[in-house]
Amino acid sequence: MTEGTYMPGDGIRITPTVLIAANRLVDMFGEQAVAGVNCMGFAPDAIAAAASGLAFNWNRGSYLVEAGAAIAANQYVMSDANGRIILYVAGPGVKIVGFCVTGASAPTHKVEVFPIPPQP
Repeated sequence: MTEGTYMPGDGIRITPTVLIAANRLVDMFGEQAVAGVNCMGFAPDAIAAAASGLAFNWNRGSYLVEAGAAIAANQYVMSDANGRIILYVAGPGVKIVGFCVTGASAPTHKVEVFPIPPQP
């Protein structure tokens, strides 16, 4: 990529209404994700309420995201109530946000996730 070239989805400047913690999922409205929602990406750094920050779109490669519970590798994942990755559990309106490549033995560990585009 040439410096200064726009690549769709490289990063999206957002201004959340509440704090987004570092390494958490970001929903389609630019807020920290809650349980089971579609996600547009994740915030690698914390973004304070009413402050501008950069969230990365699910568009290339894999990302390190915080786990909300212990999780085995090679599993489909969803967002928990705090914007962390947990094992996907099917239910009405629950969305898969990615495929977990690495596992986590406990909450707060970082897992490598290949994103899945938002679902209708």
